[in-house]
Amino acid sequence: MYSIENWELIKGARPVLLVAGHNAPQIRNGQIKRRDWGTGSLVKYLCEQTGAWGIVATEEQLDPNYHEEAPLRKEVLRLVGDKAIKLVVDIHGRRMNYPRLVEFRINKYFDKGRLAGEEVAGAENLKQNLLIKAVDVPAVEVEIRRDGRTYGDPNFEIVLNKFKKLIAMVK
Repeated sequence: MYSIENWELIKGARPVLLVAGHNAPQIRNGQIKRRDWGTGSLVKYLCEQTGAWGIVATEEQLDPNYHEEAPLRKEVLRLVGDKAIKLVVDIHGRRMNYPRLVEFRINKYFDKGRLAGEEVAGAENLKQNLLIKAVDVPAVEVEIRRDGRTYGDPNFEIVLNKFKKLIAMVK
């Protein structure tokens, strides 16, 4: 692992890129948005367990999901091409009062069948996530309720198993 720009890059052996672009505060349309607590540590742990690549925001920066000129977004697009990434997973946080533990939103290249048994929303529900829309490989935005990002909570294990299953499909 090493730090460049305002992020930490985790090198991997598996062609999967896990993104925690909201691990640090981000600037969205001139406003500062709070960080998605626990997304960076989740990405680091999953990379260690699965051999996936990872990129974790470490300092305040332009929101890579809303600003095309965001350096982290440009780095994700570079990595997808240079490292022959076959799947991008953009990890986000949700508040505790959200009814679902995990929600998946896929881009047009993602085969919904890979998430059989999960609640999946199509590309039309990606709203303004320019990052997932921009990659030309299968990609999924994952919204995780806070208890699913809290080590030691039973829901944390459920979330880990969902990710491990998804990542294991990519060789």
